[in-house]
Amino acid sequence: GMAKAKAALTASRTCANAIYVAPTLQATIDSMSGTLHCEEGDYNTAHSYFLEAFEQLDQMDDRDRAVKALKYMMLCRILDSLTKALKLSAAGGVGVKSDRSEVDLSGMISGKQGVKYAGKDIEAMSAIAAA
Repeated sequence: GMAKAKAALTASRTCANAIYVAPTLQATIDSMSGTLHCEEGDYNTAHSYFLEAFEQLDQMDDRDRAVKALKYMMLCRILDSLTKALKLSAAGGVGVKSDRSEVDLSGMISGKQGVKYAGKDIEAMSAIAAA
């Protein structure tokens, strides 16, 4: 299933780059790409895709979906930090624990976009990052 999903998503991104695609569809493609990369443990790439989706949704004033993309971006940063701190592999193997470093989400939530989307959801993700 995962291999076919990646192939279909790659084909859709290729087509979307060749022709005009409505921003809502492009944001959906980027969100799906982020989800697949998260599933594989590639949190930096996933964050990049969620950022692309977030920026498009923000421009369209689609608050509900933009907040969701922002939360996924924050989650990717949290998971990436945990992976590095615990030296986890994408396959789930655990290495030697290192000193836990706090996740820095300040850049995501301090700018005008962060203020625009402030609320319980974003505060909850910040609390998770600080835990």
